[in-house]
Formats: sequence, structure tokens, C-alpha cells
Amino acid sequence: MPGTVVPRELVLGRVRKGGHVFFRGSVGVNREKFVMLVALAGHEIDGVEQIWLNDVAVTLDGGGYVQTAPYLLTRTESGSVLGTVAPPEAIPGTIQTLSYDTGDSGSEIRTVYQYYVNTPKARIRAYLGAPGQTADAQVIADFPTLWTADHRADGIAYLVCEFFYDETAFPSGLPLVTATIRGAKCYDPRSGLTVFTENPALMQRHILTHPYFGKRASISTAEDAQIVAAANACDTAIDYGQGNVPMYRASIVLPFGGAARDGLDDLAQAMAGQWAYAAGEFFTRAGVYTAPVLSLTDADLAVVKRSGDGSTTQQGIGISTHRARAEKFNVITPRIFDAAQDYKQVPVAPVKAAALIARDGAELVQEVDMPAVFYAQQAQHVAGVAMRDSRDPLTVVLPFKLAAYRAELFDTVSLTIPRYGWAGKEFMVVQRQWTLEGLIQLTLKETTAAIYQPDAAFVASGYAQNTALTRPWDIQPPTITGIESGTDLLMRQSDGTIVARVQVSWAPITDQTLIFGGTVEVQWASIGAVLSWQTVTASPIDQQVRIVGAPDGAAILVRARTRNSLAVSDWSVQQSHTVIGKTEPPPAFDAFVVLAQPDGTRQFNFAYVETTKPVDWAGAEIRYIAGNNPGAAWETLTPLQDADTFYTASPVELNAPLAGEWTFFCRSRDTTGNLSPALVDNITLPARRTGDVFDEFFEGPLWAGTKTGCQVLDGVLEAIDSTTWATAPATWDGWSRWNLSPASPISYIVTKDLGTTVAGSIDASIDADGTELLELATSADGTTWSAYGSGAASFSSRYIRVRLTVTATGGEPVPVIRRFDWQVNASLQFEYINSVDISTLTGDRRIAAGDVRVPIGNVYTFIKRVDITIEDSSAGSWTHQRIDNLATGPRFQFKLDGALTDPAGVDFYVEGI
Repeated sequence: MPGTVVPRELVLGRVRKGGHVFFRGSVGVNREKFVMLVALAGHEIDGVEQIWLNDVAVTLDGGGYVQTAPYLLTRTESGSVLGTVAPPEAIPGTIQTLSYDTGDSGSEIRTVYQYYVNTPKARIRAYLGAPGQTADAQVIADFPTLWTADHRADGIAYLVCEFFYDETAFPSGLPLVTATIRGAKCYDPRSGLTVFTENPALMQRHILTHPYFGKRASISTAEDAQIVAAANACDTAIDYGQGNVPMYRASIVLPFGGAARDGLDDLAQAMAGQWAYAAGEFFTRAGVYTAPVLSLTDADLAVVKRSGDGSTTQQGIGISTHRARAEKFNVITPRIFDAAQDYKQVPVAPVKAAALIARDGAELVQEVDMPAVFYAQQAQHVAGVAMRDSRDPLTVVLPFKLAAYRAELFDTVSLTIPRYGWAGKEFMVVQRQWTLEGLIQLTLKETTAAIYQPDAAFVASGYAQNTALTRPWDIQPPTITGIESGTDLLMRQSDGTIVARVQVSWAPITDQTLIFGGTVEVQWASIGAVLSWQTVTASPIDQQVRIVGAPDGAAILVRARTRNSLAVSDWSVQQSHTVIGKTEPPPAFDAFVVLAQPDGTRQFNFAYVETTKPVDWAGAEIRYIAGNNPGAAWETLTPLQDADTFYTASPVELNAPLAGEWTFFCRSRDTTGNLSPALVDNITLPARRTGDVFDEFFEGPLWAGTKTGCQVLDGVLEAIDSTTWATAPATWDGWSRWNLSPASPISYIVTKDLGTTVAGSIDASIDADGTELLELATSADGTTWSAYGSGAASFSSRYIRVRLTVTATGGEPVPVIRRFDWQVNASLQFEYINSVDISTLTGDRRIAAGDVRVPIGNVYTFIKRVDITIEDSSAGSWTHQRIDNLATGPRFQFKLDGALTDPAGVDFYVEGI
């Protein structure tokens, strides 16, 4: 209620109301908490039953925090735990257990889920206005300079309302605060107690004795008798169709200083009754039938007056038998503050008298406001009493002798006057007065029990809601219908690289508040211990959005919500997806050839000749296997390169593998990891050059080293079978293989004296069944040996010992070593010679234009490798060719479009011994 000067209010019965805001303020770092104090009544009340924010009935917890949406924000959050067991707060239907690649430590199993987080955005506390009530401690804490312990609002029932800023909870500003309260306690003369009541007669007594209304210091015994009779009538149980309730109940709010008459009128209407104040005495009656308290006859009339001289005069008699049509009604539409419709003022279903409508020839409608009636069925009953009573309009004004002295206002009397055809006809006393002649003049209106008889059935208020439109802040999250990724969704960036995109689709959105000016927010996060959400937005009508930046192969979570200008929805049910990058393999190379150079170098050549090289090409991957095996499976082959390295330039010149027949496979690989079909080449390689190889050793087929758990069979090492006659199968079918109980693991050890201390490393070519482990031990004197370490480790020693161990696996139950060739690699030296302007070379380094020797700085006995990068942006095509490989400087020729030309800059990488 606005205004700085507002009257206090008297509240009787059960009402829903707001009040005057008599304090307001905001606190917090950003003034995010708003506090206001709302006065409900100018006296103590019996209780607060329900708090309403706007038209939402809210529930409060023990601390006064609102537990009802939209003022309790329920957000769906995402969680992630290791293992397969979700925590108890997980929402059913959102739990997913996933195994994913961690990228650094292998894979792990993690359970992802969603859960609800409730955040109240409003808090309300009630003070009932009891004498001596204390000031609110939280208001004192929030406003210590404005509100103290003396600010008790003594005798005022009020609410402390706290609101915490949130765009979703308060999309259109602060809500209207109202409360359903039980008003003042009223004295009941029947019990002598002061209690809460909805009885209209007891409320009338409270108004009479209130210091700001009736101002009566006391009530007489006769008046209390009237009030008790009316109160008992109001409490009469009746079934309006929803179980027994008191026949008449009332609620009313009156401003202090208002006329008591207004309240008494409304309460009398609520009980279909009447009230009057006559000769200093209060009279009231409820709308129920009462039996006659007095029988009067023609003999009691004083219509003839005799004078002293014997003459007579006739006293006047007034009779009114009907009402004018303009005063008639046969349809009543009550208007009440209906408790069943959240105490809104609404019209109740009209009360129609079909017989009266037929007699009157038309509907004569009268709208009646009933401000003290809050129950639709009661309002219809009150309307029915009024309508029936109006159709019994006979009113008479008669002078009576003192026999009528006992008749009081609102008494029912029985009247017998034969000349009018009245035999025990019932009338109610509506006026009583003394005449100048000393007679008692009564104004009587006909009455009957049928006037107060409730109808057989009552129609409860059933009007529909005023609108079918949804509230614009009640918006729903989108329904995710699909998550896709793969080749069709790849995006080529400006630098030519390819990145994966994830497309998230949702069902059509029909909410107009979202279609016009709304957005859909889609968030995604890689699954892990911490979910770092990233957001993309789109228009609701797009029905899809594409995520850029999710790593290939990553397991991600996706969720979505909607937003309009007023509110943000909750999150949708999250979904998981494994990002699929490029799935289409690159094209195979047009050519793949393996050559053996005269010096034994193995040269591997691959190229796209007619086929365009893919923009996301990563390199070539080459693998090999012993013998002529063009049909070997890729997974069984030995990689020529390191696991994380691919060849990006051709030719590739290496010193591996060892001499013998080999089959080589070459596949093109893109940046996503997809592999092309393989090209295959078979070749018998000669002995290798030994520029970086100190010595080579071939252990088979004699296997002269130390053997443990194995023996030589047909030139290979095979695990010894421990089967004996005692353990052999009893039947032929029991022999699943010849080596039934092989030893595992088996090992082979060889010791070498290198003749001098060598700084180097070993590598090996191994063909075995089982899990292989190559280990190395060293010794300075051939007697005392180090512990075995990794076979790939570098060493500096004269004596070395190599141990090869093979352990059986599920698919290879018999450990076998078919081939074990290994070598000792000595250190190479290398140098980078960068940005050489070829035209500046002189002496023996320059032979002619575009024809030079590499300006090496080291001393070599053999040049193993020279890599060249031309740094010249001249238009045309550069090529280079090695003419010789002298250790003092290899000779190269450079040509631009076939003509010998000096490049502006060349980088050389030289490697040799």
C-alpha cells in the first residue's frame, strides 16, 4: 500500500491482504538484498496461514526462506566422479558411466550426472503484533543505524520481506506481497474466551466494543442474548456440497476511523440477517427461521378508540402487498473475494429462480457486492434468501394493545385476523414504536421457514481463468534431439588446417517469448574431474548450433537452456558425445618404392604424383615384416619410424632394417590420424653400410648364447615343454598342441667384448611370439656387471651383455624367438648451416652459378645425410640435385625452372661420421 500516511486496519476473520510498507532499504556489497516491512493489521492477529508473492502461494522453510518456484531457483548442475557409482543427489535418468582417454595417463572410468541446486531468492518472517514483541534481529543487523531494539512495532502485525536480486526470480521487478491471515481474536460470550472466529455475530460484537468503531464500554445481557442467538444460528452446520461447514462465515477489513455502521451492514449481509440500534439497544439476527414468540389476534388490535362521550374513532391500518417491477429481481449475481480463487474478487455463478423468470417474463438481474463473504456457496445461499424474501413483500402496520408489548425487533409473531384471511400467519417485527395514544405500533413483514431453506444444490464458482497465455518467465529448456560430428562437419580454417565441429540440434520451439528476441545457450565441457563449460548461442528458430574447439576423440558433455528478455530456463538433461574428427581417410600415395643404394643405404620413396596432397596431410607411415608377406595385417608389422613420428619428406634414407628379404607397407596419414590404403613393396636388402653402426650380430640359427627355459628347434628358440608321462593327457583329443605345458618366460643372453670403450646404443630386429623385453648390462672389466636396464638406453663401455626375454600372452601361449639381429650404434656428428647465400661462396666451394659444394665446418670420414631447404621466393619452381658425396663437402646443383641459378638463401643439415 503506497503513501506515507495510511490508516491502520481492523482485520476480522480469514482474509488475504497486503499492507502498508513502513520501512524499506537495501544492503550488500552491490545492494543485492532488498528489505521491506509490511504492516498487515493495526492489532494482534491470530496467525499468518499463507504468504503470496504476486499470485503464487509460496511455502517457507523454518528460517522463512521461500521454497516455491520461481522464487526458489532450482538449477540443474553437472557433476563428475571417478568410478561407476553416482552420488545419491544424482537425478535419475542423467547418470552416464563413460570410459575415456585422459590424454596423459591412459584411460579411466568416470560417472557423470546432473543434480539440483536450490537457491531461495526471498525470505519472509511474520510478527503477529503481540504486546511486547521484540524487534527483528536481522533487520537490526542489516541496518544498525536505522533500526534498533526499540523498533518493536508493538501492537502491529507485520511481515519482514527480504529479496535477493535475480533476473529469473524477479523478471518484472519485486513481487506484490500479500498474506492469508487469521485476524483479531473476538470475545465469545458463550464460552467467555477471546479466540479467533469467522462468526459474523461475534465480529459485530467486536466492532461494537472496539475503541475506534462502536466505542461501547460494555454490552448488556439482553444484547448478548441477541448476539448469542445469532452466533448459534451462524454456527449451524450445513453441507454446501463439500462437507459440513458453519452456515454463515465472514471476513472483513475496516480502516480505523471508518463508520461502524459499514462493518455491521456487511456482516449482517454475510449472515443473510439484519441489525438495528433502537432505544439505546443493539439488535441483530441471522438469516435462519425462528418460531413465533407471540400469538396475536384480532382481539389484540387497537383499531377502535372510544372517547368519554361514547363516540368511537378508527385507528389507521397500513397494508402493502407488492413491489413495483422496477424493484423486483429474479437473478442475483453475487461478487465476492472468493477464497477458492485465491481471494480474488470474482462474480459467483448467478442464482436464478426459473419460476420467477417465467412469471416475470424476463430475467431481472441484480448484481450484489458481498464484501464480507469469502465462500461462493454461502454467497449463493445469501442471494437465495434475499430473492425469496423479496417475493414475500406483504408488510402491515398495525396498532396493538399492550398484549404486543413483549414483541421485540426481529421477533417472529403469529397473527390471526379472519377478515384478512390470516390464520396463524407468521410475520417478523421490523419496526416497533409507541404512539401518542399509548398504543404499540408494529410494522410486520410476512415471513416463512421456506425463505431460509437452503436450495437442494448449489453451483460452486466455476468461471475459467481470465487468460490462457503462459507467463513469459515460465520458459522451458530446449529438448536436445541429436549431437553429431564427423567428416561432414569438418571446417577448413584460413591456414588450411582442418578442425572438427560438433552439431547440437533441438526440437522446434513454439514459445513466442523465445522466438522473438530469445536465445538458446548450448554449453559443452570435456569430461574430467573438473567440468570447464564453454558456451555458444543461437536463435531458437535455428534448431541447431555448431561447436568449434572440442578436441578430436574427446568425450564431452552437452547441455542447453533458453533465455528471453525476462528469464533464463533451467538446464536440459545433459548428453554425452565422443567427438569424431575427420573419418574419411586420405588418398593412397601414387608411388612407393624401396631401393638399396650402392653403399647399402635403404632409400624409401613415396609421392603424390597425380593425386593432390590433402591439406591436412601429416606424413607417411612405413612398416615392415620379414619375408615376402604382402597380405600381413597392419597391426602385426614393425614401424620403421618412432610411434609419434611420420615422414614428411621423400626420399627417406635409413640404415635399417638388417640384410634379408623384407616386405614394406606405406600409408598416408592425416592430422586426425586417419590412414590411407597401403602400398606394398618387397625387396631383398644387402648388408648395410656401417657408418653409424659399430658392429652387427646375428644370433640365429645357431643361438650360441645362454638359453633359459628354451631350446633350439629347427633354427628357432622355442619354450621347453614340461609335460611328463604323469601330466600328459589321457586321450588323443586332450592334446590341443604339441607343446602342451611350455615354460614362460624364456630368455636368451649374449655377451660381447667390443675391443674398446664405445659410447653408443643398441637396436635390434626381433621376430618372436609373446611379449618381448630387451635389456642391457655393461662391464668395464668383463667380470663385474651392472644391473640390467632398458635395452634402449645409451652406454659407454667395452663389455656389454644383452638379454632378450619373451613371455607368453593369451593369443601366443608358446614363447618362440625366430629372429634376433642386433647392432651397436656409434655416435654421429651433425651440423646446421643456415641461410647461405649461394652466390657468396668462393674457392673450391663454388664451381659455377647454381653449382656448389656444401660449406661444411666439421671433419667427416663419411657423409651420411644432407637435408636442404631453399629459401627463395622467386617466381618459378626450384629443384636441387646431389652430384657427389665427398666427405670434404658434397656437391649440389640448384635449378630454377631447369636453369642453374643461385638461390638467395639455403639451409643445410649435414650428418656423418
